[in-house]
Amino acid sequence: GTKNSGDPVPGLSLIKMLMADWVLSNRDPDSDEIARLRRMIVDSNDESADKIWEKYGEKMIIEQVRKYHLQDTKPEDHRWGYTKSSLPDLALFVSTLRAENPGSPVLWWMRSPARKAADGTVQDWGTGTLPGVNGSKYGWDNDGSVVASLSYGPGFVVASFTIGDAKDQTEDVHEAMARVPYFQRQYARRTHEDIITVEALAPGE
Repeated sequence: GTKNSGDPVPGLSLIKMLMADWVLSNRDPDSDEIARLRRMIVDSNDESADKIWEKYGEKMIIEQVRKYHLQDTKPEDHRWGYTKSSLPDLALFVSTLRAENPGSPVLWWMRSPARKAADGTVQDWGTGTLPGVNGSKYGWDNDGSVVASLSYGPGFVVASFTIGDAKDQTEDVHEAMARVPYFQRQYARRTHEDIITVEALAPGE
């Protein structure tokens, strides 16, 4: 973690993961509601999240805080998008979910984020661009000047929040992760595979 990675920040659309997991764990959603939950994760659909919030409210967050022992997460202004959290809290939630409920639809939906979100935003930055990633969730404010991403892969969960745009976060994430031994090996292996691919495509050279 960076020196300020534990600071509470706006959870943005990453909070949709907590909401979807709560509904799946505490209610018996019908097919329409399950489709709405899926859109919250895959398409980052705000309208679906608004309807879920209107129906169940901030108790979703309050109960998830207790269940997952989150230290910095709390609802703000009675709206899901203003819920404060921290990167350690969000990473803890996903890592616990993977350990205790690896078949969770939330995790499976994270494996196939839509190329374009419901509002047209391309979901392809930050932690989602790291080598070895299996699933991701993205978040952003309305003008794209604040972005977040959370991804998981074999043995890791990585979360990032940036005051800046998607390009800024991607650069920051790769700079930070290049110092982590696991990712150093992944970068090296990917580079080696790229070299082999180039040689295979040009056997006469």
